[in-house]
Order: sequence, then C-alpha cells, then structure tokens
Amino acid sequence: MADTGEDIKIKGSNEENLEDEEFSNTEYVSEHITCDEAIERMGVGPFQLFLLCVCGLAWMADALEISLLTFLKAAVVDDWGLNAYYESILDAVVFAGMLLGSWGWGVICDKFGRKIGIAAVFAFCSVFGLASAFAPNFWVLTVLRFFVGVGAGGGHAPFSLFTELLPSKSRGFFLLFIEVFWTIGTVVCAGFAWLFLGHKQIFGDYCWRYLVGVCSVPMFLMLIAVPFLPESPRFLTLKGKTEKAENVFKRVAFWNRKGKFLAKIKSEDTTSDGKKKVTGSFLQLFSSAKMTISTICIFILWWCGSLAYYGVYILTPKYFSTTVGNKQETDYGQILLVSAAELPGLLFAYAFINSFGRKRAISITFLTCGLFLVCLIIPTERWLLTIFAICARAGIMGATCALWVYTPETFPTSVRSLGTGISSCCARIAGMITPLIANVLIEVNINLPVLIYSGSCLLAFVLTHILPYETAGKSLGAEENSKVTIKPIEILKREQEEIESSPRERTKLIV
Repeated sequence: MADTGEDIKIKGSNEENLEDEEFSNTEYVSEHITCDEAIERMGVGPFQLFLLCVCGLAWMADALEISLLTFLKAAVVDDWGLNAYYESILDAVVFAGMLLGSWGWGVICDKFGRKIGIAAVFAFCSVFGLASAFAPNFWVLTVLRFFVGVGAGGGHAPFSLFTELLPSKSRGFFLLFIEVFWTIGTVVCAGFAWLFLGHKQIFGDYCWRYLVGVCSVPMFLMLIAVPFLPESPRFLTLKGKTEKAENVFKRVAFWNRKGKFLAKIKSEDTTSDGKKKVTGSFLQLFSSAKMTISTICIFILWWCGSLAYYGVYILTPKYFSTTVGNKQETDYGQILLVSAAELPGLLFAYAFINSFGRKRAISITFLTCGLFLVCLIIPTERWLLTIFAICARAGIMGATCALWVYTPETFPTSVRSLGTGISSCCARIAGMITPLIANVLIEVNINLPVLIYSGSCLLAFVLTHILPYETAGKSLGAEENSKVTIKPIEILKREQEEIESSPRERTKLIV
C-alpha cells in the first residue's frame, strides 16, 4: 500500500466502517480545502442568523446616527437662534468625518482585521454620540458630531464581515435582508423625532438632547456584542493564519450542526509566483482593465446614489412643512410614511436582484427613482406628491441596497473593505454636497435640486450598462470574477467509495 504520510479522516466514524446513515448527516469535503469551499459546505444556519442579528444591529445603529442629522440640525438652529447657514456647516462637518472614516476604516479592516475595525468604529460612535447630547454650544456639538461621522464612516465594516461568511447562493437574500435593519433605523429615528421634537411642550428645550441620547443606545449595545463576533476567515487565510480560520469554521460547524470540522484550510497569502499578497493597497483596485472600469463605475454609482438618497431625505421635510407665523411646522407623520417606503424599496430590489441579477436591479431601481423625482416638480395635490415621494424613496433605497450587494462581491478580499470604504467615501462627498444643493439652490428655484438629484439617477442608470461584471454566484475568494464551483455531495460520496477500494487514492482526503 502506498503511503502518502497522511491519514483519511472521516467525521462521525472510524476509517474502516462507514454507515450509510452517517453519509446522510455529514458534509464531505476535501481535507485541504479553500475558504470558499468551507463556507459553501457550512451552508446557512443558526450561525448566519446570529451574524444577521448582530450586524443588523450595527446597520440599524448606523442608520439612526445618519438619519438623526436631518432632525438635529433644524432643532439646534431653532434652539440656539441660528440661521440656515449653520445647518450647512453641521451637515458638511459630519460628512467630512464620514469621508475620513470611510477610507481610514477600510484600510484598518484590510490590514488588521474586520473585528478590530468594527470595535473601533462603534467605540467612536457610542462615546462621541452620547457626548453630543451634553454639548454646551454649537461649535462643541460640531466637533463631537465630526467624530461621530468618523465612526459612522466605518459602517461598511460589519457589512464586509457578514458578506464574507455567507455561501454564494444565499448572499443576495441576506445582504438585502440586512437592509431591513437600516430601514428600521430610519423609521425609528423618525419616530423618536416625532416623540421628542414633536412634543416640545413636554420635553422642553432639552428635546433634541433626549433624541441624541436615545439614538446612541444601539451603539453601546453593539460594543457589547463585538466580542462575540468572529474574525473573517477570508481575511485570516489571506494573512496566512489558517489555524485561526479553521477555529472559526469549527465554531460555524458547531452552530450549524455540521459535526466536527476537521479539514485543513489552504493558505491564500501568496500569489501564483510565490510573492506575499499585499492587503489594503489602493493600486489593487486597478489591477486589470476590467477591474479598473468596475472600480471607476462603482465609485460614480455610489456618488450618484448618495446624492439622490440624501437629496430625497433632505427635501422630504421641506415638501411636508408649512409656515405658521415665523416658524416652520413639519408634518412628522408624512415624513414617517415616506421613510417607511424604504421597506417596499427593499422588496423591490430583492425581486429584481434574484430574477435579473445585480446589474439590472441597480439599473431599474435608479431609473425608478429618477422618474418619480421628476414628478415632484408637477404642481398637484399633497396626497399625490406623497405618492411620488414614496416611490422615489423606494426606488433609491432599492438602488443603494443593490449597490451594497454588488460592491463587496466585485472587489477581492485583499481590498474588499478598502474598495467598499472608498465607495462610501464617494458617497460621503456627495452627502456633503447634497445639503448645499438642497438648502442653497432651493432658494433660487424649488425645482432645481429635484432636477439635479433626478439627473444623478439617470446618469447612474446609464453607467450600470458599462459595468463588466455580473457578480451573482461569484466566488469571493477569486481575484477575478469567477463562479463558485463546489462538488455535489453525491460525487464526494462516490469519491469516498473509490478511496476505500483504491488505497492509492488516499491523497483525496475527506473529513
């Protein structure tokens, strides 16, 4: 008998006796397997549901802090007797912090790990978020919200971690489903704004401080949850830390009732010519012609999406407010209704992303938002304007959700957080411009900002047809766009029988 120096390892049985019922309850894979293969074999189970809840909490907390800005700036300007110019300052400073954080946290997550980045992000947001509730004046508040913005810029970190622990067939569903938590965050924020700001006779001048304090609570809850999160096994294998990656898969196997995980993970820390892989390098985003086109198009799409999303968000209070005396009275009920439109937008994206793929879903949803935004300039009844605003909000929510799915699937593991982070940077730049468009140009003509936001959606619609990759079913471990190919369990069973009948095939190791 030829001896390769390695033993056959069979989970749940000894090497000589394999019962049929054990095959029915066991996943069989090659002993030396890639991270992709391990994730596919672990499937979806309680572990992914746990990650969904924790990363969903992070997503909801991020949505609360970002949505809070719309209500906070108007409240503090009114409380401290400032003019609209200060609203723009607060907007710009927060988005400048997000711009810095988006890039910085991307580099940190790619070089030091997703988990470390997540912990730092929510430490920033929780501490400075709560401190904002005690700000004695506008400038102190501005500095504190800048650091909240820096933390919020890393909102992509838990999303990247979640993406990297999902099987290819389930990614579309789960990455869209997690957006439900974002919608919950925006709706909850609107609800809290109605509770505290809409009942100033009860909460007095401290109403916005209560709002800021309550919105920071999920950040502290997320800090408590961080120690229970795993590190990304894709990041670990890319760094050559295969034993730690195997420990993550042992935990996943236990949670998902897959039995003991005995396989060895292949290290992916070197290139085909034996050089060490570099992580977090900006130049890797332009490593080939197709990747260069993808990177540039994705950055512009995020810019367009953010411009339209925050444009719709900022314009909504202006369309649903009335002047009573010298003060603006906002209809928080209408805003709450429009915010809730994000949920059907999410369902809209899910239907298209699974039926027609990522690219077409992005294209259709951007077109929907652009067309309904144009409808807002039509003089008509208030209820019809509400319907137009709901459809526009649903469309841009669907577009951003589809972009969040597409982007991490396009970039390789070595620059996934950086690529997503820089994409988020582009979104933050648009976010900084958006309030200037909404607050300044609206004084010139109320329809001018609407036309700009609509035009950005139509530009995005055109760009989606240039994207070279369709990422549905893509292998996240691949440097280029290739599909995940995992052997069916029946084939692996036959290979096991061949191993038993031919000892020379002992190199086909199984667990």
